[in-house]
Order: sequence, then C-alpha cells, then structure tokens
Amino acid sequence: MAFEKAERVGGTWRDNTYPGVACDLPSRYYSFSFGPAHDWTRSLASGSEILTYIEKVVRQLGVDNDIRFGREVETLTWDEPARQWIVEVRGCPPERFDAVVAATGFLRVPRMPDIKALDAFEGPVFHTSRWNHQVPLQDKRLAVVGTGASAIQIVTALAPVARSLVVFQSTPSWILPFRSIGYSRLGRLLYRTVPGLRELHYNANRVLWETLLEGTVHPGITRELLSRACRWHLRAAVHDAGLRRKLTPDYQPLCRRGLLGTDFYRTLARHDVTLVDSPAAAAGRQEIEAENGTVHPADVLVLATGFDAQAYLHPITVRGRQGISLADRWKPGPRSYLSVMVPSFPNFFMMQGPYSPSGNQSSIAAAEIQAKYIAECLRALHRGQADVLEPTEDATDTFLRHTRSALPRTVWASGCHSYYLGPDGTPVVWPWNARAYRRRLRRPRLPDLVPEN
Repeated sequence: MAFEKAERVGGTWRDNTYPGVACDLPSRYYSFSFGPAHDWTRSLASGSEILTYIEKVVRQLGVDNDIRFGREVETLTWDEPARQWIVEVRGCPPERFDAVVAATGFLRVPRMPDIKALDAFEGPVFHTSRWNHQVPLQDKRLAVVGTGASAIQIVTALAPVARSLVVFQSTPSWILPFRSIGYSRLGRLLYRTVPGLRELHYNANRVLWETLLEGTVHPGITRELLSRACRWHLRAAVHDAGLRRKLTPDYQPLCRRGLLGTDFYRTLARHDVTLVDSPAAAAGRQEIEAENGTVHPADVLVLATGFDAQAYLHPITVRGRQGISLADRWKPGPRSYLSVMVPSFPNFFMMQGPYSPSGNQSSIAAAEIQAKYIAECLRALHRGQADVLEPTEDATDTFLRHTRSALPRTVWASGCHSYYLGPDGTPVVWPWNARAYRRRLRRPRLPDLVPEN
C-alpha cells in the first residue's frame, strides 16, 4: 500500500509546471528500464511529456490501484513489542505495517531566499515549484531570482513574452552545451516497433552518461573534458567580455549541479534582458533592490531558488527504537547505510536517502537500484530469514568511514557551496561510479542487518 499526499502521481513533474520545464538528462535514459516503450518527441523531454510517461507506466503496470491519493503521512512510529510501524495519516485512523519505505524524494521542499520587506512587493510572487498560471506574463516586467537549473529554463522561455526581464545571480553556473533536438517521425516509429532497439538505445545512453559522470568522482581526462566543454561553451556563446566575466564561476565545473542547454547565454544577450551579478536583497512596491545597491523595476517576481536537498523526509516525524527521532539523530549530519537504511530504525527503508548517487547518476536509475535492494530485503523478511532488518552501528560506521575517505577526490569537495553538502560542509553523495553502486546494492548482506530471533 502506498500513501500519496497529492491527488495524482508524478512527484517533481507533477509539481513543477513552470514555462520551459524540461528534463536535463536525455529522455531515453531518463526512463524506467522495465517500463513500457514511450514515444519520446525530444532528446530533452518537457515536464508535461515526462508526467504523461510516468502516468502511463503506473497505469500499464496496474499499480495505481495500490495507491491511496490525498493521504499525507504525518508520523511514523516503531512499536517495539509488536515489531510494527504505526503510520499516522492526516485525518485518518492510525494503521500498522511490518515495514515502511520512505519514497518522498529529495528535491521537493522549496528553498526560499532572504529578501527583506518581500511583503511590500505589490505584484505576484511565487516559487518555480508553485507556479501561478493565473498570472499574466505578457508584456510584464519580470524579475527572476536565481541562475540554477530551473532558472535557465524559465529565463529562456519568458524572455520573448516579457516587456523586460531582470535576472538576479548570486552564484553563476557552468552549462554543458547540450541542445534538445526533436526526434523525427521515422526515428520514433523505429523506436516503437523495432525489437530490441529501445533497450539498445537505453543502454547506450546509460553507458555514455555514466561514463561522462565518472568525471565527478575521479580526477582525470573525463573531468578535464567536461571542464573544457563548459569553458568553451561560455567563450563561444557570450561575446561581451563584461557579461562573460559575470557568468564565469570561480569553482570547478560539476562541483555544483551540472546544467545542460544552449539557449540561456544567448537569451542574456538580448537588449531587454539584464543580468544582475548580485543577489536580490530587498523589495519595494514595484521594484527589487540587489545587494550591490542597484534597483530594478518589476511587476512579477519569480523565485527560482531551488530546493532544500537536506530536508529528506521533512515534515514527517519518524521515531525508531526507544522513541528516538530521526531528525534528532541527524542533527549533527545525516547518517545512512548504503543510502537506504538507518540504525535504530528497523524495517525502515529510504529512496534517495543520504549518500545516494544524486550527482553522478540518473535519479530514476538510482531509484531502480534502491528499489531492487529494498525488495530483496522484504523478500528476506517474507521468507522468514529475519523478523527485523536494520543495519548495525558497526556496519554503518564502516560504510560511512569508507565513503568519507573517498569523498575528497570528488568534484563536490573541490571548494564550492552546493546542495550536495551536509551541515558540516562534507558532501553527502555516493563517491564512486554508478557501476559500483549497482554492484554494492545487488543483494543485502544479512550479517550487516542484525536479523533478530
């Protein structure tokens, strides 16, 4: 049984509906390996197309009947004597389950900027993940805060319709020159009908992108090639030296989330688009003041400031053995075993937990690996190999010690501030390649998981 607080499936692609929203990995790789073939229309699919694909997979696999929509989980409590989880859903009586899987995602809690007197702004204000489609944007003075993944898509989409557009940048981003192209009718027909072509194309994309993303975990030629591609793209696309200087990050490419695209730089060169190389600091009735003191008129304010990637299960309260709170346990910094389990929380599993490969693998591919691992754990419980599974402190410490020893060579530890970092400034990401993650989570090591008699 699955509880979903919204009224439909889709997660990120249901909630993010801003203009220009699209995938930043090839759509034929950003797919379920087991799912039905899908007639992707572009190499970087739009958000609406990805949502359609997710709904299609759910429908064709018949799992929609196992989902309770409109059910927001508030509390998970481990009942030690009964060896069960008590699940409390808002407005519903508590229910009991032998195991719980938290599949809440990690990019869902909006991160809001610190803008003084924001209430004084008379125009509409909204975050990209809470887009207000009732607000007309044609011929308006638009202000966008941020230059991350969602911002570069929004700026590109809105510039042609706005009277003027101002972009407030606190930290520039490196962008890999990857253009979204439309697939031909013939190519889509072959993809749908030729036996094995879908699998071949999926695996080719997987190998290509996993190889490229190895540059995040290993210094060497791949990291150097990615770095050169980003720097070449910036030089080739931005001819104005002053603008290019503003857009040049002071950190290594991919230290922060890597972005894909070819239109953002060109959009910033428009006469009606202004890049402010300073964070938005304060709001007036019809204006936004930057930290550098410049003031810019605006009718609509868009907050493209991303998400709190360290929120994990927030705001759900999770209590394990002896009533210990997961939030309290993680106050010094998140701990996990293989990114999917936590000591003192029996029969409790996570998707996209701390130390997942969130920076070096497709989130769908990583979720598949985690789901298969969790399924193997549940089968062990079903077969009676254990009543309860939870990682030992020793196994968790060994995993974390090994993991943290490998993190300094990764690009995320090279000296930038990003959502890959935990409270102590250390990356909370899988520090090896995708093949290593797939191999390590192929099957559970039951001696690490303290089967109880």
